[in-house]
Amino acid sequence: MKRIPNSTPAMTKQQRGFSMIELLVVMGVIAIILAMAVPAMQSMLAGNKLVQAADDLQSALATMQQEAIKGNEAVEVRFYTFRDLNLPISNPQFRAYQFVKKVTATTERDRKSSGRNDGFVVIPLSKIERLPEGVIMLNESEYSTLITSQKMIRETRNVRIPDSEDGEYYAFHFRPDGSTTLPKTGSEQWYVTLVNEADVLANAGGLPANFVTLQVDAHNGTVRKFQPGVQ
Repeated sequence: MKRIPNSTPAMTKQQRGFSMIELLVVMGVIAIILAMAVPAMQSMLAGNKLVQAADDLQSALATMQQEAIKGNEAVEVRFYTFRDLNLPISNPQFRAYQFVKKVTATTERDRKSSGRNDGFVVIPLSKIERLPEGVIMLNESEYSTLITSQKMIRETRNVRIPDSEDGEYYAFHFRPDGSTTLPKTGSEQWYVTLVNEADVLANAGGLPANFVTLQVDAHNGTVRKFQPGVQ
């Protein structure tokens, strides 16, 4: 009996596709690549957030210095410390800033509504600007004299912070000529350093590898930025 040849051609390796072992190998390679890439991406995003926070603060300080000059009246710069209730674990840290001006209370009603006994009414020039989540001002005297020096104006009365515990603040002023109320004697420098809070916890204190420092010139009020090592 004559055999009828099989009309279906033999399948090549390419036509058969991948075997299960080959698929597992490919998936393993992809998993390794992702495991290496994700931490690097997270570090890059955290670094970008840190730089953006510093840029925003530097720009705001420059704007309010010009506001003091233009309005011919002092502008107060406040740095707030508080515990963030939006985070599962949060210690009191400097997480926000605000700009205000003080005017003399002209009526008894103004004096009572201000809640102050110094004869002034506080007028906000900005809302309380919170740093991006996870970014803080490093509360160590070696790196942030603007929020640690006893020569700064310090208000320990509770100040209402949205979505957080009440806080307190350190402050200085831009004068109408653009200079500051920061002490100008000796070699003391005035600066604040921004870091990622997770880096501080991982570093067990001290200065992390990623940081941005803003320095305020006490004489002319200009703000300089230093960001060595930000990744």
